[in-house]
Amino acid sequence: MSPSLLTNTPLADLANTRGWFAVSTSLEAGGTLRSVVYLDGDVTTKLIGARTLTATDTATHFAAIDRQAGLVRSRLRAVVLTLTTVWIAFAAGLVVVLRDPAGVLGAVALLVPLGVLLVQRVLRRTLTISAPAIAAIGAALTIVAALAWDLDDLLVPASVTLALNLALVIGFVVVRSKLRGILRGGGDPTA
Repeated sequence: MSPSLLTNTPLADLANTRGWFAVSTSLEAGGTLRSVVYLDGDVTTKLIGARTLTATDTATHFAAIDRQAGLVRSRLRAVVLTLTTVWIAFAAGLVVVLRDPAGVLGAVALLVPLGVLLVQRVLRRTLTISAPAIAAIGAALTIVAALAWDLDDLLVPASVTLALNLALVIGFVVVRSKLRGILRGGGDPTA
C-alpha cells in the first residue's frame, strides 16, 4: 500500500505517532476534551480549560472517537484483505506453475491458514497459535508423511510451504517485538 494513500488518515496517524491517535472536542462551555486512543485499546482523556462536562459534550466526544476508530478498522481491514488476496493469488500461481497433484496439495497447504482464520472469525474465538504456525506444522507433517510413504512429489511443495510459513512466523515475532518496543518506549503522547 502506497504511503500517499495513507496521508491524512487515522491509520497514517497510528504509523506516524507510534501506535496512537488523538481526538479533541470543543466543549459547550469552553475548553477542550482530548483523548488519546492507543493501539491496544487504552484511552487516556484530559479535560483542558474547563472544570465540568455535560452529557452532550461526553457523547459528542466519544462518538468522534468511535468514528476515528471505525476509519482505522476499515483501513486495516483493507490492508488485510489485500494481503489475503495476494496470498491466494500466490497459491493459485503455484497450481498453474507446477501443474501436478503435488502442486495442488502445496497450494491447498498455503490456503489452510486462511481457512483457519475464517473459522476463527466465524466462531469469534482466539487461537493461541498463529495461522502460519498451523500451516507450518501441517507442512512439516506432510513432509514426514511423504518421507514415510515415499511420496517424493509432495516433498517440494510441502518444503516450500514450510519455508514460507516459517518466514511468516519469524516475521510476526519480529514485528510484534518491535511494536511492543515502540509502544513501550514511545513516550507519553498526552504530554
